[in-house]
Amino acid sequence: MSDLLDCPMRWQKRNLEGMRLPSTPPALIGTAVHASTAVFDQGDVTIDEAAGAAVDAIENPDDDVDWMGMAQQKAINTAIRTHVAYCTEISPHHDYTIIEHTLKPLSIDMGDDVVFTLTGTLDRIRQDLYGYRGVSDVKTGVAAVGRDGKVIIGKHAAQLGTYTLLAEQEFGPMMLDAGIIGLSTGGSSRVGFAEVKDAKIALIGEFDEPGLLHYIKPYFKTGMFPPNPGSFMCSKQYCPFHSRCRFHG
Repeated sequence: MSDLLDCPMRWQKRNLEGMRLPSTPPALIGTAVHASTAVFDQGDVTIDEAAGAAVDAIENPDDDVDWMGMAQQKAINTAIRTHVAYCTEISPHHDYTIIEHTLKPLSIDMGDDVVFTLTGTLDRIRQDLYGYRGVSDVKTGVAAVGRDGKVIIGKHAAQLGTYTLLAEQEFGPMMLDAGIIGLSTGGSSRVGFAEVKDAKIALIGEFDEPGLLHYIKPYFKTGMFPPNPGSFMCSKQYCPFHSRCRFHG
């Protein structure tokens, strides 16, 4: 959702026309950490044993990787360091009932022949001492946790709203606020947890207040996905259409 709102044309080229760029080391580190932390939370294994899943994900990636910016061994070291931080500082404080689950799709009729079908693979559903549940999503990156120790949450509300709707369809009410598990892949290995209030409402709206799905509906109704040459991600590093786009000058 944040990508679509940042530059609709870039989103269109990626998601409707299937244009792709090679994966990057930061993205691969995120995939690796997702894999290893899930292994740790799912089974009776040690932190070191679960870390093997991160190493395997980096040494045997599913997609092509542009290694120009980082050596493979550095990516492995970063992934293991982040994995250890999660296993020691985050996992012991949460009780998970669901780990890495592909959710059943949910279609929402927006009118005017526009139907959005929400899909997703959920990282976690956590449960508190009273049995109340809420979705949690793992986010990695150099800026996943700020220098002040606070988890960056702003751009993730729509995704967490999607997970909440899908989880409620399949598992019943999610009474806890959605949460983000932030894992910094910078040198400090900062980690943290933050709740996102009203994530579902941000997506679908409430009463007379429209949600994000209402704001993106015109793009799909008209088929017009405008460019945004002012986007901070308007570069060949992030956009597969950049070399052919005539709007950024």
